[in-house]
Amino acid sequence: MTQEITRAYLREFRDKFEQTLNEFGEQESLTLQAKAINYGDNTFNVKVEVTMAGDAEEAAEMQFKAALSKNPWLFKGISEEDYGMTWTTYGTTYKLVGLKPRAKKYPLIVEKNGQRYKMPMDVFNSHKAEA
Repeated sequence: MTQEITRAYLREFRDKFEQTLNEFGEQESLTLQAKAINYGDNTFNVKVEVTMAGDAEEAAEMQFKAALSKNPWLFKGISEEDYGMTWTTYGTTYKLVGLKPRAKKYPLIVEKNGQRYKMPMDVFNSHKAEA
């Protein structure tokens, strides 16, 4: 008897698969994370994201600078030094932690209270003009 592919089965599979990925990642000094799972009647695919070992903050800063250097016209008003910049708007503190070049409406990734959010360029640019 074969296992039917259902959401419940895939949840169980993800839990077991992530345990295996974590064990392998520790052995190889990698961070492995299961992402989207797509499934049909007989098959399913799991996207796995692999991050090289090292300081996560340093890797995020390198990604920020790479996105900025590849697409400078998309991020007018942002420089490499703006990575990690914090500002307060209406009593809420934000920190610039990333860029999404393919997202036209909300190309900035900001952090607020440990959570990440997307943000439009005009909010950041208006703050920078005030500073």
